[in-house]
Amino acid sequence: MDKIQTTLLNKFKKRQLAHFYIIKNASAYQNEHDHFFKNWIEELITQIVRSCDIPSQIQNLADVLFIEKTDSQKSKNSLVIDNFQELFQMHETKPLQMPHQFVAILHAHHLTPTVSNKLLKILEEPRNHMTIFLSNPMSQNIMVSIESRALNIRLAPPTDNQKRREIAAALATQFKNQILLSEFLAIHKG
Repeated sequence: MDKIQTTLLNKFKKRQLAHFYIIKNASAYQNEHDHFFKNWIEELITQIVRSCDIPSQIQNLADVLFIEKTDSQKSKNSLVIDNFQELFQMHETKPLQMPHQFVAILHAHHLTPTVSNKLLKILEEPRNHMTIFLSNPMSQNIMVSIESRALNIRLAPPTDNQKRREIAAALATQFKNQILLSEFLAIHKG
């Protein structure tokens, strides 16, 4: 974990975590930033989950939500209201499995005006048990009234060592999956 993640984890433990953060400038390249941001926030939330002694993966928790473009939206430059329905529902409920809810939104600069206004309503009525992280690569323009309600965090670009570790982890996962597939095929042969 880096220093910022450690600080946020400590703030969570002391119940001092803010409601809303905008993460900026992790990389000069959009795709690299998206990947880095997602890994960074997953690592942070994983550490928070561990600190709560919850034995689940963050992908299986109802109190953790990642909002990003769907495969059909990758070529478009907008996040639409359908992407946010789960957030709107989550905002109206208390946490189910953890003492806190976390939402990570990639591509904040692609929010449509309709989504921006609905998100603004959530930010105007923050819940003590919810923290939202927005990814805003290259500090592109987002609605001023949204940005004014956030704490901004500037991340340094990943180092070559961080990139190598991420590639090694991805390869290890892929290799493990190939072994599992070959074991599956061997068991189910003939």
